[in-house]
Amino acid sequence: MTTSIKLFCIPHARGMSSIYNEWKPIAGLNVELFPIELAGRRTSFLDEHYKTFDQAVDDVVSKILNHNKTNQKFAVFGHSMGAYIAYEVVQILNKLNENRLVHLFVSGKGAPNNKKGIYK
Repeated sequence: MTTSIKLFCIPHARGMSSIYNEWKPIAGLNVELFPIELAGRRTSFLDEHYKTFDQAVDDVVSKILNHNKTNQKFAVFGHSMGAYIAYEVVQILNKLNENRLVHLFVSGKGAPNNKKGIYK
């Protein structure tokens, strides 16, 4: 059986991608989890830290596009600060007309239209 969707997961501030490893056994056969490691964390510990938020967003966009070169449908999930990054990543992917993106999931952050949130 082939995977029907890839789920790119972005961790919270100071979090590591390994937090999503616990999801693999319960994600189901149709979901391939792809946790994204941000610069300065675990396997990317020696990578230069981001100097701006936009650098983090651009890095995640690059990682998603580089790891999903097939026509496979995908979704993006982010938690807390990862939700903020995920939202901005999806904005860029939409501008690039990335039609394989099927859904954005966020948790631990207010909606972009919430004036109390930290979204632009």
